[in-house]
Amino acid sequence: MDILKTIGIESSKFNCSAYLVGGPVRDIVLGKKSKDLDIVVESKTKKNCIKKLTENLARTLKAKSFLYYKEFGTSTIFLRNGKSIDLAMARSEVYKKPGVLPVVRPSDIYSDLKRRDFTINSMAICLSEDKFGLLVDPNNGLDDIRKKQIRVLHKKSFVDDPTRILRAIRFSVRLDFKIEKETLGLLKESIKRNDLKNVSKERIKKEFLAVLVEKDTYKILKKFSEFGIFLFDLKLTKEKQYMLKNLNIGKNPVPLKLSILLLGEKINKIKSILKEMKLEREITNQIITVFRYISGDIIKNLPEWSKYFFKIAKIEKRKFFIDGNALIKLGFKPGPVFKKILSDVNKKNFSNYIQAEKYILRRYSPA
Repeated sequence: MDILKTIGIESSKFNCSAYLVGGPVRDIVLGKKSKDLDIVVESKTKKNCIKKLTENLARTLKAKSFLYYKEFGTSTIFLRNGKSIDLAMARSEVYKKPGVLPVVRPSDIYSDLKRRDFTINSMAICLSEDKFGLLVDPNNGLDDIRKKQIRVLHKKSFVDDPTRILRAIRFSVRLDFKIEKETLGLLKESIKRNDLKNVSKERIKKEFLAVLVEKDTYKILKKFSEFGIFLFDLKLTKEKQYMLKNLNIGKNPVPLKLSILLLGEKINKIKSILKEMKLEREITNQIITVFRYISGDIIKNLPEWSKYFFKIAKIEKRKFFIDGNALIKLGFKPGPVFKKILSDVNKKNFSNYIQAEKYILRRYSPA
């Protein structure tokens, strides 16, 4: 509360009005905790004051650091308690083409709220000293929260931004809300037209990752399947659904859950999917390493999260008895045949060295 009041006071110094908007407002109404604060600033002079306001707030709040994104005129302040504040000027938007990012222009808080995805995310709370705590709700979001329903703001909502299809389903599961009847009809029409094909892979990836960090990932993916949505062509079998439902998440839900969804695919297909997703290099390398291990490669250092994966997938960690040195002792000379033999023998998961040695000498010649 002190932080919100400080934002209101500091914004008034620049002849601006600040509002808490979107998800945090929805969560306040629902009595839920919000990790971050989304702030929209309305300027009476139409000037972008975000940079100076950010500098002032970071100093006043003794923030850890901040970033100003010049090309977008937005900023993020990182607080010492691990939370963050996102600031942006109030703006309106126009979609010149379905599925692409809109053209935005400076505007007022009402226009800004009109461009939101759903009514429950289109509310704002004024932070100005004279109107602190005033709820701005031009789209009846509060009423929809009471009705526990997801509703779009206009009929072209899914056409303008098809990723709202994915968010509507995700929010309905997370909040245990129904999708309002007309909205559901529009959503189904959009899926039938395959509007998601107009969206870049980068934006689809962002929405997919948001699903993977949700508590009930399996429920969301199951809903996707029911609507015929399979992101990156990943199918949710009953076995994978069970694994996701009963998962002991650990600290890395994204690579862990994604690996479950990739189970059963060949290593080249896995590499192709990960390349298409353009994930962080570290996550990609970790997942490929785990599946190389499963396919028989000798891997000494597996990621920490893999122990949860092996447990839920019922994959036993192999005990390697054969390596390059062992092959040399058996009379083999280092070369291309090494990789072939090692991959072959280590897939067999022999219980002891003698079994592995007999198998190698029976199948391969040291000459």
